[in-house]
This record gives sequence, structure tokens and C-alpha cells, in this order.
Amino acid sequence: MRSPLRDKAFARLWIAGLFAETAEWMLQVALPVFIYQATGSAASTALTMIAGILPIVVLSPVAGLAADRYDRRLLLCAVCFAQAAVAIPCCSPAARSCTW
Repeated sequence: MRSPLRDKAFARLWIAGLFAETAEWMLQVALPVFIYQATGSAASTALTMIAGILPIVVLSPVAGLAADRYDRRLLLCAVCFAQAAVAIPCCSPAARSCTW
């Protein structure tokens, strides 16, 4: 039996996924530490974590339904554009000068 990692395209995809998941978990560890150090407030840290987890809990059933009913490529593109629309204002000069 041939190993799936011998296929170059799959190996690249798998390695990219490994890096992405590692970065995601590093963020999950570093973000609460950063927020607590910046604010000194456990409540602010908890609210930030809730704000990150709540959309996942609320939107997961809807997203699963949408993934089953609609074209996945089109749905993925729509979600990526929506994420970019939310992230771009965070990169503006006004957002950089915002403090806690």
C-alpha cells in the first residue's frame, strides 16, 4: 500500500494544514495570556474568549446545514470574503491607534 504522503500535492496540503492548526492552537494559548497582561482583568479575558467561542457554538448548526445544501466552493469563497470584510477594517490606521 502506498503512503498518501508520497503524493506531492497531498503532502503539501497536509503540511500546510499542520502549520495552520499549530498556529491556531498557539493563538488559542497566547491570546488569553496577552489580554490578561494588557488589561490585568480576568473578566476581560473571559469575555474575549466567550466572544471567540460563541459564534462557533451558535453558527455551527447553520454552517453545517449550508454546507450540505449549497455548493461548497461557492460557500467557501463567500465565507473567505466575509472574513476579509471583517478583518480589513482592523488593519486601518484608526484601528492601530485604538488602545484597550
